[in-house]
Amino acid sequence: MRTTRGISHSEGTPKEFCRERLRKALVAGKRLEWVFCRIVGLGTTLLGLFLVVGWLMDTSALSIPSPDYLERENWVAKELRESEGSAAYEASIPDEVQEETREIVMKRGDGLEEAMRRGGLSPQQTQEIVEAIRPIHDPRKLKEGTRLWVTFDENDGSVKLVQCPLDIQSTILVEREGGRLRARKEVQPTEVRQRVVSGTIQNSLFGAMEKAGLPASMATTLASIFEYDVDFHVDIRKGDRFDLLIEEKWIGNTKVGYGKILAARLCNKGRTFWAFRFGGKATQEGYFDMDGKSLLKSFLRSPLKFTRITSGFSHARFHPILETYRPHLGVDYAAPSGTPVRAVADGKVIEAGWNGGFGNQVKIQHGQSYVSMYGHLSKFGPGIRPGVTVRQGQVIGYVGATGLATGPHLDFRLMRGGDFVNPLKVNFVNGEPVNPKEMAAFKSLVAQRSTQLEKGPLLAGSQGKDGG
Repeated sequence: MRTTRGISHSEGTPKEFCRERLRKALVAGKRLEWVFCRIVGLGTTLLGLFLVVGWLMDTSALSIPSPDYLERENWVAKELRESEGSAAYEASIPDEVQEETREIVMKRGDGLEEAMRRGGLSPQQTQEIVEAIRPIHDPRKLKEGTRLWVTFDENDGSVKLVQCPLDIQSTILVEREGGRLRARKEVQPTEVRQRVVSGTIQNSLFGAMEKAGLPASMATTLASIFEYDVDFHVDIRKGDRFDLLIEEKWIGNTKVGYGKILAARLCNKGRTFWAFRFGGKATQEGYFDMDGKSLLKSFLRSPLKFTRITSGFSHARFHPILETYRPHLGVDYAAPSGTPVRAVADGKVIEAGWNGGFGNQVKIQHGQSYVSMYGHLSKFGPGIRPGVTVRQGQVIGYVGATGLATGPHLDFRLMRGGDFVNPLKVNFVNGEPVNPKEMAAFKSLVAQRSTQLEKGPLLAGSQGKDGG
């Protein structure tokens, strides 16, 4: 406590100082000083509230974008990612036309007429455009986010041109001819280019594909080509390499997608596998090795795509639930519950139901010798019941944990002649080879494409600067 000019002051905070000042004034009977201090304190509080409310009412301080603005920005970002060149839409409009052109963006719930009216067009102009477009494209099918550029005549303000891109390839053009608006659809041709892409596997096939600039779907396609010879669950190793001759689809200078894998080379654990796509009048189109043998075999190497093996074929495996050693005459594949399970070959379903410790199980007879079994399923595939015929690769059930199972996985077993065999070590018979009448053409194709793969990415795709 200190005293200045006869007035005691608190050494605490301003709030404590004011409270002490008021108390002293009240004790000393100085009512006017007490009233004055109360008024000043109240006024200061009100002034602070006034300033805060004024700031909150200032929309520029908050700068919160409107929902319409956010929706439009999200759509624009999505279009830029998917088309990899949506700026080509605007670039296709000459600069002198853009200066007298109005852009209209269709929003959620918009019809073409509502979007036009919101863009400032009169009912007559809107109706004229809608009637012109209707014969070539249903206006009701124009999607949210569709952009239209409407150009007006500088003399009388009438609509002179409407441009409406439907996608990266198709555009609706509406032009005035002889006093009427007439519409037509322009479709840019798609060019197919070839390119060689190479990659080395470090962690996974998907990761190597992504690093090579290819989509995940290409990894799935490559796995399906070699799935009869390579088990991608267990056989892939760090350092394995692939070389692919692929098709790319281009519209102008914009890549819009991928086509087929025309040729592939896979180096796995010191082994080299080749695949060449070929077809003819006497040879069914498919993939063949360098000698013309089909890569299709009577059995798939695995009933699941991209999973891992948790337990192999064994005559003495420790059972985690029964806590005893007993034979495990199959292969366990770990996978999330609900993962589709494929039939490894054509055949007939002989059992589909509950089977004790195997839970929900499907058994399929393949010819005279083989029976495949799929256990612990969460449920069966559509139409799967005893007596129905299934095709290779058809979904016959879904991964689950029914029966004696500690978690979701597939127990896959294979019998040959009544005895269980290790599915990972069975050699299956190849499909139909290249027809001898077309072997010369096939050999010529192999020589050309194997050279392309060996020389690498600098050879193929010379049709475009981004092609290779």
